[in-house]
Amino acid sequence: MASILAVGFGVAAAAFLGRAGLVALRKSRGQVGAMGRAFYKGGFEPRMNRKEAALILQLKYYKAAVSKSVTY
Repeated sequence: MASILAVGFGVAAAAFLGRAGLVALRKSRGQVGAMGRAFYKGGFEPRMNRKEAALILQLKYYKAAVSKSVTY
């Protein structure tokens, strides 16, 4: 019984330390944050515009596509 608990704790510790190592490696390279994606660096305007909404939703923002009016 004790050996099963020791193996379980060992696996949990290895998983935790492995993930922490990967996060530290990514941060040292400057690619992404701890959650796997980089945060938008910079402030936002007092009133949200289409460009900021696209940044938050991680969508591509095309200024030419926004200026066209959509009719159905």
